[in-house]
Amino acid sequence: SDSGEDELEIAWKETGKDPKIRSILTEERQAVPKENPKEKRKMLERIQQGKKTRPTAFEKMMKKEVSNFNHTMRNRIRKIGATDVADEHFQDTLRPGEAVVGAL
Repeated sequence: SDSGEDELEIAWKETGKDPKIRSILTEERQAVPKENPKEKRKMLERIQQGKKTRPTAFEKMMKKEVSNFNHTMRNRIRKIGATDVADEHFQDTLRPGEAVVGAL
């Protein structure tokens, strides 16, 4: 079309959806944290040298994010009436997808 819209945007308009969502869905995910290769390499070198390792900044951040997610899930489960939520063991992971699956 001459307006610069593609088929997806036209379809969204026809169904009453806001075509601006396309820009949200397709923009680069800059907010998604990434592992620092230099820091990770340093930790791998420490392992090879038999030294004690420390969590990378990425690992610390992801552990905190997953912990916050698990806390939120426990609260939500408690709100729907579960009484033994504190006894539930959620998977210890740094991967958000695994945390979601484990909480379900």
